[in-house]
Amino acid sequence: MNPSSSTAHILAELTLGEREKVLSERYLCERDNLISKFMAWTEQDQTDFCKHLLQRMCHHQHGQIDQFLGPMLKRDFISLLPTGLAENVLQLLDAQSLYACELVSKEWHKVIANGMLWRKFFERKFRSDQLWQGLANKRGWLVIILFLFITSVISIFIKMILNSNILSFSFRICLDVNYGQVRLQRH
Repeated sequence: MNPSSSTAHILAELTLGEREKVLSERYLCERDNLISKFMAWTEQDQTDFCKHLLQRMCHHQHGQIDQFLGPMLKRDFISLLPTGLAENVLQLLDAQSLYACELVSKEWHKVIANGMLWRKFFERKFRSDQLWQGLANKRGWLVIILFLFITSVISIFIKMILNSNILSFSFRICLDVNYGQVRLQRH
């Protein structure tokens, strides 16, 4: 990828906030030649060369380089991942972390909402934690949970019908209310 066309590079240039400074004629003549030599080196050679350059710069120059590199190093990894993979990563979080992630950006909120991660979080809790199961029984949430599972089974069944020719098969819906599981069995 051409570095000058990358989004990070463009953002870095925008954040410099420098006024157009007059560059020396000698520098302008030699810059392209030096860059082509630099590009011919290995990655390790390039890194070593940059370290030596940085050691010879003053504090003010380090500040300008830092200002340039900052946006290039910031990446929204959740937004860059495919949706399913982002959901799998966020699904591993506890409630407090999931809530914090929901507030990060509209994109993260969308991934959490579309992936129904809160629903999956509560379903996991109901299945694995006796305290949550007791709370669900006491508050009468089992009816709601059962309804949600039945609607998801119907949704899955409709998708299966639309995606393939399964009309010749008969299915039996098995509900396990104690553990909140729904299975389709073919018989």
